[in-house]
Amino acid sequence: MKNNWTTPKVKSFPLESGKDWYVWFRFNGVLKFVKTGINKIPDYTERLEETNALADVLKDKLQKGWIPTKKEKEVEKITLLFNKALDFGLEKKKPSISEKTYLDYRCTVRFFKSSAKRLDFDRINIANCERFHVKSIMDDLQQQKKWTAKNYNKHIGYIKSIFSELVEWEQIKSNVVRDIRMQKEEKTEGYIQLTHEEHIFVFTHLKEIDFHYYIFCSMEYDMGIRPKELLLLKCGDVDLKNGIVKVGSEASKNKKTRFVPIIGNTKNLLESFDLSNPEYYLFGRPKPYGAKFFKHEYFCPKPYSIRRTTATNKWKKYVIDGLGINKHLYSLKHKGGNDKLKAGLDIKTISEIFGHSTEKMTEIYANHINDLRFAEAKKVDLKIY
Repeated sequence: MKNNWTTPKVKSFPLESGKDWYVWFRFNGVLKFVKTGINKIPDYTERLEETNALADVLKDKLQKGWIPTKKEKEVEKITLLFNKALDFGLEKKKPSISEKTYLDYRCTVRFFKSSAKRLDFDRINIANCERFHVKSIMDDLQQQKKWTAKNYNKHIGYIKSIFSELVEWEQIKSNVVRDIRMQKEEKTEGYIQLTHEEHIFVFTHLKEIDFHYYIFCSMEYDMGIRPKELLLLKCGDVDLKNGIVKVGSEASKNKKTRFVPIIGNTKNLLESFDLSNPEYYLFGRPKPYGAKFFKHEYFCPKPYSIRRTTATNKWKKYVIDGLGINKHLYSLKHKGGNDKLKAGLDIKTISEIFGHSTEKMTEIYANHINDLRFAEAKKVDLKIY
């Protein structure tokens, strides 16, 4: 006997009415009502979108021969549409990762949803998602955003983890991302440093076009303080009288407070700042993000913090694009380590300044250490046998 059914339709009400929303249809003349989870969504637009998605899923199931039972509690589990499933997986992943890692995951999910919509995959049921869909999205994003193999592998790793959550929460039966191959990454020798001539050229240029940013870069080179740590420093952390800067545990990469001597020309540069308000960020901005202000009004003592990406984007604009020198901002810290070794500072002291847990870590940064060791080895006078 052929089953007859009507197209599932949405029944919605104003939220203030307190009435439950549902999707209804007739199956062999009998009214059926489904409202699985939709009334827990507090936002009207989001609830409407989810209810429409539920109607689409029910229609798809009916077309495939699904026979609904009499009781709503026996209705089969409804899975999510593609983009909603990504959000769901992200939220399930959130409790097990740090805030920073969560932001990285969220960025990947945002990219993925945008591409899925562009490729018309956003309305497919996540239970019907195949390896082809994910691979197509990754290829689209790599082309659109010009990702390197390293970028590609990072994002596919995040998506694989999101899909593992969907398996755990029974939205999909298996992780289709698992078998997508990582791309081969080119091996590099770490951050390539500025040459002596490039260093002079870059700092002369920065001094002329953005003096505050020049001070920021000078502190990274002179004192080995990481860009992110510099952006979290406050005026109260600077002790010009004793020539010391405090990098607090909340700013430090290894979560330990350390004190860094003010080296090189940094003291003279910092004296040009108004350090009178100890709560101001040493390299801050006058207004929150979204507000407009002039270039000379930030990267100096101000009440609001600056994002790490802002520092990187400035370097790209001024140095990589502006001067055509394809060297990273972080390479200033590496060059500072090398130059300190050449000037006679020992590796243990440099390690303390940089905030490294071991001297071995500092050796990775300071390429000059091998030249010194080889020179010392050549001086060894062994007996001839």
